[in-house]
Amino acid sequence: MATALNKFWAWRYLLAAIFIIAAPSLHAQTLLPEDMPPEIRQSLEKSTAELNAILDERGVTQQRAKELESEVEAIRKDKAAITAALIQSAKTEKKLAADIFQLQEDLLALEAQKADIQIGLWERRGALAEVLAALQRMGLNPPPALLVTPEDALGSVRSSILLSAVVPHMRAETEILIADIQELDQITGSIKSEQEKLKSTRQEQAEEQKRLSLLVEEKKKLEGQTAAELALQQQRMAELLAQAESMESFITSLEDEAERVRREAEEKLRAEEQARIEEEQRKEAEAKAARLAAEKAREEAERAKREADRAKQLAAEKALREAETARLEAEREQREAQLRISEARQRAAELAAKPSQIAPAAPFSTRGGQLAKPVSGRTITAFGDDDGLGQRAQGDTIETSPNAIVTAPADGKVLYAGPFRAYGNLLIIDAGEEYHLVLAGMDRIDVAQGQFVLEGEPVGAMGRIRLASVTAAATKNDNPTLYIEFRKNSKPINPSPWWEKISAGRT
Repeated sequence: MATALNKFWAWRYLLAAIFIIAAPSLHAQTLLPEDMPPEIRQSLEKSTAELNAILDERGVTQQRAKELESEVEAIRKDKAAITAALIQSAKTEKKLAADIFQLQEDLLALEAQKADIQIGLWERRGALAEVLAALQRMGLNPPPALLVTPEDALGSVRSSILLSAVVPHMRAETEILIADIQELDQITGSIKSEQEKLKSTRQEQAEEQKRLSLLVEEKKKLEGQTAAELALQQQRMAELLAQAESMESFITSLEDEAERVRREAEEKLRAEEQARIEEEQRKEAEAKAARLAAEKAREEAERAKREADRAKQLAAEKALREAETARLEAEREQREAQLRISEARQRAAELAAKPSQIAPAAPFSTRGGQLAKPVSGRTITAFGDDDGLGQRAQGDTIETSPNAIVTAPADGKVLYAGPFRAYGNLLIIDAGEEYHLVLAGMDRIDVAQGQFVLEGEPVGAMGRIRLASVTAAATKNDNPTLYIEFRKNSKPINPSPWWEKISAGRT
């Protein structure tokens, strides 16, 4: 009997202590019933605001910005180095974007778990309060012990029966409550850890995007296109766009325009080479005239030497030496002119045999299962799915994070870069073998028409929200979406056989 009484008072104090410990935890819930007190709802709003502040924190310190500018300055004169740095920086940024995407998903899952536990605690508050109140009333009027007051034996027996029924139920309820509170504390700690990781990763992404923007600007300078050339190119593209009736006809007109530009460039280069050859021939003629003049001067000097007396002999010999020197110099210049003409002709022959543009490292048809997607994110619509408008999707749509960097899926020449009807900002890459890669939905494009891009090289960036004109597929939020379309002979094809296989889990 004494043991039962001891257990009764121990469980009573333990339950009271648990309510004291659990009370602060209930102020952190995120999903609350409608009857939740105002102070708890205010605590939720504060917690949500802190999370949003972490998600929006993307600044780069001035000191770090200066360091990034110094890194870019060190490689600014080397175009190949800048391209390699761009590709590597884009890879890093895409990995950080994937990590951020996964961290946000983890945080949402943890918040949901936390909310479930807090709601369970809140829903059981009435029953637990009744048990505690009953224990408190029993404490004010404790049952008499049988050994102390034997005359109240009937009351002692009744109390013993009551305790034997209540204590196991209290123990079970308390153990469940302790487990819930411990799990709540553990989840709260996990949320704090994930928030710190998210904040750190956001900072790294901001720095990488700053580096990318500096490298893109340097690459544009090295491309050497003037503002007038870009304006003329954009005007020509606008004319082609106005004449195009569909994507197929637009790509065909772009290919014709690219061929016309290539022929004009080759003709201009041949004209420059011809002008250089003519200039060298003119110099050769001048050298030949100088050589003849020098020989004539030598002959006159020799005649003067023969006719002159001894007093004039020294002056004649000096003139002879000078004429000989002039002759040798003229012959040297003639040989150099002939060598330059030969080199110019050889360069012209090499130019005629050289392909008109840079070619991809490997044929596009052989790259199956090897291409990385241009952005990190989640595929919400694949080729052949319902596009939300009652039609079959002609490409893939990827939901990505705001301001994500977009990279070239493969080597190729930029056939078009600019707006195109409902597609928004559109980029078309000629990958060779009649394959064309179409990317749409970007907020910014960093390459120009006619530029050759390498696989993995950054070509643009997404905006902060989704463009409704790009896809009609439903999404959980307003994150931007990139539309990707592969075409063969101007007809859409399924891009999935070209994407590399990535194992499940965080990147």
